[in-house]
Amino acid sequence: MCQDAGRVTAATEVHHMRGFHGIHDPLRLDRRWLKPICRPCHRRESQRDGVDARP
Repeated sequence: MCQDAGRVTAATEVHHMRGFHGIHDPLRLDRRWLKPICRPCHRRESQRDGVDARP
């Protein structure tokens, strides 16, 4: 379930709530900083954070 939508919808992506530096950064997969989220919410969060979301 998407944690941002406030409704039951598939969480198809993961939002990194804390930035990371490169593929080997341990923060990249730290579950405390990952949030399951649907694609529209992920795009919105990424734009707000100033990060390019995946196409």
